[in-house]
Amino acid sequence: MIKFYRIIKNNINILYILLFLFIYIILISVSKLNIIKSISEKISKYININYFYESKVCLCLIAKKENLYIKHFLEYYRKLGFKKIFLYDNNDINDEKFEDVIKNEINSGFVSIINYRGFRGNGKMGAQQMNAYYDCYKKNNLFYDWIAFFDADEYLVLYKDKNIQKFLTSSRYKNCEIIRYIKTRIYQDLHFVILIIGLFLMIIINWSLRINL
Repeated sequence: MIKFYRIIKNNINILYILLFLFIYIILISVSKLNIIKSISEKISKYININYFYESKVCLCLIAKKENLYIKHFLEYYRKLGFKKIFLYDNNDINDEKFEDVIKNEINSGFVSIINYRGFRGNGKMGAQQMNAYYDCYKKNNLFYDWIAFFDADEYLVLYKDKNIQKFLTSSRYKNCEIIRYIKTRIYQDLHFVILIIGLFLMIIINWSLRINL
């Protein structure tokens, strides 16, 4: 016992360091809690360690008749750093199925399909969307730091940050609970543009033929 005590006494500095590192690792492992996270960040700055907490971010959307575009939408947000997408299928009962075009994304676990087929929300405008958003938040808010709610034709563009994690860990959002963006740009569907151009050309051709007659 005396010998053991002397070893501790002679190596007290090493034990303090090991104890400190042990406590620090514990703080990092539970850094999802805001208070612990803040303490961990301060400790990191004090001992000059580059600390970066990667937020867990998922995306929720409700979609209908989007099979033509949905794969591109999912790939875009995967590259942006989203870890999970919850897709609420609001197609009609006998309409197209997302599973026909995004099997790989579903099988990999990146996308979860939630059956909202035929759901109309008692005829109230926007009821389907709000019900889906509430359901997604209620089921997943404890497992993710942020939940994004987008339509299938909405794309988030980050000009300065490489991914969504870097964007959300910015100091300007440190104390935020909700982020709303009002700066938007609208791009028309290319098929719609081609249709308008085609109709315009038909009118011109028809008009020129009448003049020649």
